[in-house]
Amino acid sequence: MNEILKEVIKGLNICECEKLKKEGYTNSCFFKNDNLNYENLTENYTYVIKEKQKYFYVNCGYSGVFMVEKTTGEIFNIKGYGTPDKNKKIKANLGNIKNYTDLDKIKILHSKRYNSLR
Repeated sequence: MNEILKEVIKGLNICECEKLKKEGYTNSCFFKNDNLNYENLTENYTYVIKEKQKYFYVNCGYSGVFMVEKTTGEIFNIKGYGTPDKNKKIKANLGNIKNYTDLDKIKILHSKRYNSLR
């Protein structure tokens, strides 16, 4: 599970890098140096994993984005940091972390970060 999640995080960082470049953000606020690749994203735009008791927290910078249940691998949007929004998960059809195996599927997950299904 942890290896799959690390690959998804790598893909999310690639998607974030592409999104920033497409929107024209190329300065030092977003990238550490002149190399505009995902390894040089600043800490505010890098996806990271934090492991807690029942969930993996997927954060972008200091903001919570998704929660992944450790035992099942189910992905949830969040209501507030540390609180999964199980209703929004059903509406957004996020599914299981094991389903996100290639970059095209990870791009779909990345786009669902910004959904507002309330």
